[in-house]
This record gives sequence, structure tokens and C-alpha cells, in this order.
Amino acid sequence: MFRWLILALLAVSALPAQAQSKKSIQLYAPCGMIIPFNTLAKEFERSTGIKVNPLYDNGVTLVRRIRDRRERPDIVVQPGELEILQLSKGGFLAPDSITTFGTFKMVLVVAGKNRAGVRQLADLTKPGVRAIILPDPTLNSGGYYAKKALQSAGLWDKVKKKVVYHWHAQEAVEYVCRGRADAGLFYATCPFESNPEKVSTDTYRIVGELPAAIHPTIRVQAAIVKGSKNPEGARKFLEFLMQPSSQATLAKLGIPNFSAAQAKR
Repeated sequence: MFRWLILALLAVSALPAQAQSKKSIQLYAPCGMIIPFNTLAKEFERSTGIKVNPLYDNGVTLVRRIRDRRERPDIVVQPGELEILQLSKGGFLAPDSITTFGTFKMVLVVAGKNRAGVRQLADLTKPGVRAIILPDPTLNSGGYYAKKALQSAGLWDKVKKKVVYHWHAQEAVEYVCRGRADAGLFYATCPFESNPEKVSTDTYRIVGELPAAIHPTIRVQAAIVKGSKNPEGARKFLEFLMQPSSQATLAKLGIPNFSAAQAKR
């Protein structure tokens, strides 16, 4: 009798914690998405009563936190397929939950003074271009798509000896801003639109946007992490991301919508 009483008391004492976990979700997202996801988090809480607790960090770092440190948020957001694929192959994601909710454009960026005279992608082959910086294409989606663009444009073999990598996309941008590299290929949004305070506008120049046809379609994705404490709430958030009002908010705040036509590419 005493044993059953103890078990009953333990069950009752666990109820508040269980209930609390159902009222919130933990979200991991890249720091370049702070503005759109802070906005969406407030809208989601207003409509569902579920609080979103976001943690923002570099996308590669978020992968490491889940994979190496065994942290278990409810949802992880990434700026491309590469990071999501790495987590999925490692068995860290619910495979049926991977959701493409946006896309990005890529731009060619040069140092502010542009001493090498880079005005288009083909100019990267000029002798005056000493160094081209890319985020590491084995770790970072931005670098992966950038390398694919150079390969598709028939420039990779001509410039690969000039290419240097950095695992952190923001640090790669700094290489251009500080004149350590003559040019780089990056997402158009971060940090140039979403975190402009991180770079001084007189230290870089956006030469132009890369044609979408020369790189795979960029898929901004989110997924539920296995071991989520609130998978039901996490799935509601993924559904919320795809609602027309949420898609409009994302497009307004720097994450263009992913179209059916892009899905075929």
C-alpha cells in the first residue's frame, strides 16, 4: 500500500513539469534569422499559447551542439540542405518532419575599394584577384552552393587555387571587409540585410546577384529533433511556418518564399 502511495505522489509531482513542456518549444536557428524568427515566435504564441524559446547561433555551431554536445531542442532551422542532411544522416532528425519553408539568393561581394576590379563573376579569373573566400562547402550550405555556382559557370578550375575557406560564414565575410580577400560568394541576406550592424557598408560592395540557374535551388529548412520534449508543439510550429501569413512575414523580413517551380530544379 505504501509503495503505491509513493508512486502516486511521484506521478502527481511530475504533472506540472510535463504540462510546462507542452506549453513551450525550444528553437535553434542561425543568428542571421533573428529578426524573422523573433517576429514569428510572438505570432505563434499569440495564436497557439505555445511559447517559443529561441537560441541563435552560427548554423555550423548548431549542428555541433546537437551532434556533439547531444543538446536536444524541439526544432532546428538551417539556411540550406547541407546542415540538415548532416543531421538527418546522423539520425538526429525526425525524417518526415523536414520542411522547406524559404529560399535565399547568392551574391558576389568585393572589398570596398575593389582594387582587383571585379564587376562580374568571370572577373574572378583576373590576375589581380589574389584570394576568393567561401564558407567551407563541406560544413556550410552557403559555401556548398557557392562552389556549385563556380563549377557550373566553368570557373572553378581557373580559380580554385585562389579559394580559401572559413567554417564560419560571418568570419568569411570579414575576410572581404578587412581586405584579406578580394571577393567572396555569400547569401544575400546575412549579414548584409538581416544583420547589417555586423559589417560596415564602406568595407564591402555587392557587385551583383548570381543567376539562380548556376547553382542548386537553395532550400531553407526546419525539422524536429529526435528526443524533442514537445514534438506535437514542434509540428504545429512547422505547420505555422507554411501558413500564408507566416510566409508573407518571412518574405518581408529577408527569407523569400520557396515556390513549386523551384522544387523541380
